[in-house]
Amino acid sequence: MRIRHSAESAARLSLLHRCGLITEREAEAVNQLDLPSSPFARDVELAETVHLHIKVDDTHQLPINEFFDAGARLDHQKDGFVKYRFPGAINAIFSHIKVSQDELLETESNRRPRPFLDHIGIDLREESDLVRQAFDALPDVAVHFSGLWPRRAVRAGPCTAVTWKSPRSTGSIPRTRMGGLAFRWSSHTARSR
Repeated sequence: MRIRHSAESAARLSLLHRCGLITEREAEAVNQLDLPSSPFARDVELAETVHLHIKVDDTHQLPINEFFDAGARLDHQKDGFVKYRFPGAINAIFSHIKVSQDELLETESNRRPRPFLDHIGIDLREESDLVRQAFDALPDVAVHFSGLWPRRAVRAGPCTAVTWKSPRSTGSIPRTRMGGLAFRWSSHTARSR
């Protein structure tokens, strides 16, 4: 699947940037995921979608009219958490509730300013041997590129998640230099996040 460098995906990433929800550097990082030189090109080719999880102060204050004008569809929502599916195989998830372990460590003095890109996810959902092999290879890819894409790898039962976190931060919560990636194998995790 060609997710990146399509006119549709580039336009949706540009919209998120114009709305002040991601930086130009973050949009470019997503656009480069499927370049032949990218260590993640194969994974993006096999992916159903790519998602961006963006932390905001209030999900009720999102520019939803601009989203809908750009062809977005509401996937699901609950108080403090909402997911939109955009043309170009880009999904945007917004939350103002605590959904990660990092957020549980935040205090008033080290809370990161919102909005910020928490992570980028490559959604490998097809349950096939090829996709499973690509998923299983991701921790090795992460180790190879750990200088550029510092990561945290977690193995929990049969599921492995490799997550790179977003660079924007304040206070004492550490962040990496590059945008983040999260990989989830659909057989062992919820279909939507």
